[in-house]
Amino acid sequence: MAEVVQLCFRSNSEKRVDKDDIQHLSERVLPDNFTPDPPVVVENDRYLIGVLNPRGAYVREDSVGLGTILDDDWTELGSQTPEGSFAIFRNDSKYTELVSDIVGSRTIWYGFTDELFVASTLQRAVVSFLQEYTPDPQAQAWMLSAGMLGPYRSWAKEVEQLRPNTILRLDRDSWEIENRHRPATFETVNRSPKEHYREMVDAIEETFSEWSVSPSSEVLTLSGGYDSRALLHHLSSTHPEIETLTWGTPQSQETELSDADIAQRLAQSYNVEHRFESLETTDVSIETVIERFIQAGEGRIDHLSGYLDGFSLWEGLHTRGTERVIRGDEGFGWIPPITRFTSPAHVRQGVGLTKMSDYDDLDTFDFSRQRLPDHLDRMENEHLGDWRDRLYHDVRIPTTLAALNGLKSPYVELSNPLLSARIISCVRQQPVELRDDKNLFKQYVDSISPDVPYATRSANPSLSSVLSTPEAVAYLDSELERAATSTELPQELVAHIHEHIEPSPPSPETHSSSVSNFVSMVKAHAPRTVIDAIKRFSDDNISPDYNRLALRIVIIVRMNEILREDADMGYSA
Repeated sequence: MAEVVQLCFRSNSEKRVDKDDIQHLSERVLPDNFTPDPPVVVENDRYLIGVLNPRGAYVREDSVGLGTILDDDWTELGSQTPEGSFAIFRNDSKYTELVSDIVGSRTIWYGFTDELFVASTLQRAVVSFLQEYTPDPQAQAWMLSAGMLGPYRSWAKEVEQLRPNTILRLDRDSWEIENRHRPATFETVNRSPKEHYREMVDAIEETFSEWSVSPSSEVLTLSGGYDSRALLHHLSSTHPEIETLTWGTPQSQETELSDADIAQRLAQSYNVEHRFESLETTDVSIETVIERFIQAGEGRIDHLSGYLDGFSLWEGLHTRGTERVIRGDEGFGWIPPITRFTSPAHVRQGVGLTKMSDYDDLDTFDFSRQRLPDHLDRMENEHLGDWRDRLYHDVRIPTTLAALNGLKSPYVELSNPLLSARIISCVRQQPVELRDDKNLFKQYVDSISPDVPYATRSANPSLSSVLSTPEAVAYLDSELERAATSTELPQELVAHIHEHIEPSPPSPETHSSSVSNFVSMVKAHAPRTVIDAIKRFSDDNISPDYNRLALRIVIIVRMNEILREDADMGYSA
């Protein structure tokens, strides 16, 4: 996917940026393992747009769109938010508008001074052109506790994130900003379950009937779960030549009921081409893997396991001419299913909003008190299930899933049909019980699915196993020694985590493993009410995975260093 940076200048005399600066930015911020297409630059007296690696981007006159945009009038300022999954930068003679889709699946960042407005899909670009960087302690705290930046947080205090379903308008004459935001609202419509089912199916079918797909330049990522199976069912019927792609460890292909195993069986059932890419790691050091992971995704997420090949899979897709990858991100409902014993803490942690205070042995190091923005707090009389799914739509998709998309976006464009406004709006009308664990959507996928089971194992290794290898432990050990003097994190916290890094997972015979196995067995066979009751009346705190916390510290330290350098160097070649 392309990356975009737009600059607006308050007066003509302020315009100091040119094509060479955009080329220099491209060389600095994009990963070092591929050759991007040359940037496209759109210039005007009052603004400049640079499109880095522009393959697959929509560039139309003075506007740029990323992702999939279904409406033809998307460039018209003042028009409604179009259908699709996208990020839009559009301009006319007086105004500049930034447009996010209904769930913010593609992040837009921006910064604003008395003389300069900068918007980009990259935080680093905003910092480089503002030439300012002040670390945000809240972002660092969320990264350490949850492995992501937190709700609407940036590494830099000078950089803001555009919220989902928002149109930001800059009046370049008055130099004033207006934000038009539509909040995520869950309001159950009085229908029978059958009627809700029919409405959802109609929304899905209408979306796929309009969704633009070019099989010659697009690839469908296929796993063994529900979401990509639904995509495969619809896309294979209209585009039987579509290619599917799965990746994982070499042994995952031979592991029964793994994502790799089930994806291959699904592709055979639907008679479509399927390719498996092995995450070979022997030729890439863990240091290179982590450094490129941080560079590609700007350190927004800690989900390293799928990129252990050092992004060679994504470099290969770009080299082969792939423009767009179709993914199964969705918002049909989340976990935990709500019972009378479900607590607000279960809901918050279930969507990934784990706080420092949730950890055993770490709550005394809560160095930056973490709280949600007011609009994300549970409202009076709000059902826990509505709050859970509102947090999923308003936090997990635009924060966690968008960060995962951001890891791939330097190489290829991305498309997410199940995040269309039509489908998301339909889901927000369903009662909680139909959204619990994607209940209604799973019924639908079961009804259209061939006789192929669902995967029960990932094709990728667990992150804990990756970070427990001798090579990874040695790397983390050396980096945490350096971190004690190169970050705003409390030195005693870094030292505490450093002391607990382990070279290998606990032995299967240990007491903790026995407890873990017992808990897994209970979860697999006990009713949900029993599970929630046990959790409610036991210690809710989480046992830290110190190796993973060490990785998060490495991410914080490196992004701190990278952004300081960006601010110091600025944008000039």
